[in-house]
Amino acid sequence: MNKWWLCVIVFAALAPAVSGPLQAQDKNVEIVRVRGLDTMAVRVEKLADLYMAEHANCRIVVSGGRGHGGIEELLAKNTEVAMGAYSTGPEDREIATKKGIALAEQLIGWDGLVIVVHPSNGVSELTLDQVKGIFTGALGNWNKVGGPEGVIEVVVRDSARTGYAAYFKDFALKKAPEAPGAGKKRLISAILKEVSTHPRAIGYAPVRTVFAPPFAGTVKAAAIKKDADSPSVMPSEQTVADRSYPLIVPLLLYYDRNTAGEHTKRFVEFCAMKGL
Repeated sequence: MNKWWLCVIVFAALAPAVSGPLQAQDKNVEIVRVRGLDTMAVRVEKLADLYMAEHANCRIVVSGGRGHGGIEELLAKNTEVAMGAYSTGPEDREIATKKGIALAEQLIGWDGLVIVVHPSNGVSELTLDQVKGIFTGALGNWNKVGGPEGVIEVVVRDSARTGYAAYFKDFALKKAPEAPGAGKKRLISAILKEVSTHPRAIGYAPVRTVFAPPFAGTVKAAAIKKDADSPSVMPSEQTVADRSYPLIVPLLLYYDRNTAGEHTKRFVEFCAMKGL
């Protein structure tokens, strides 16, 4: 046989499957796939390592992706656990019901949404009412919120189905429409790049994304006040953890009660106990 073809055959035999359900070589090992939010994936993977160290008959595979992607994979029955921020909407629950999926939702921690401006921007704090006014277009000039003369350039997420975007619309904007002409970006990274290069721009992003490489120092985080008489609170992992920061987003895990294995349920409970 030609050596080249022999190599191809050997490689194909050894290469791992890249799609479909994972198969454990040992039938006594339960495979738990966890998919979804990038900002949760690293932390959930650390918890997975801790859990597997105590349970040799469980293999947990964590992978990040789009914010809503985990729920979509769960509804397609391509994962055992989905990571998401905020909460699933009625559309997802309707799909789940039609497919015979009993969605279980478990809070495992919190994240914060940081209002970011260009580093040169003189505005250092905003009230929740000002945040709403800016992102709905009611306040269209920086001089309305203590800044210099100049039109505010609003930058937001393109998809309302992502947890962070849905939370921002529901909680920060009180379900009001976003500012006409707001720049819409598909990715959080694109929002941060836009704000870092445009002195009049404003956007939002998760705490751990803003203060971690490669974006740390490229944008300025605004302190947030619940109202004009409240103290301003800077976003940080600490102020998110103690929930003193006003814009906090619940981090959630989902699974199907009807099909979840023993370790799927126990791992979700383990994550809730340890917290993110």
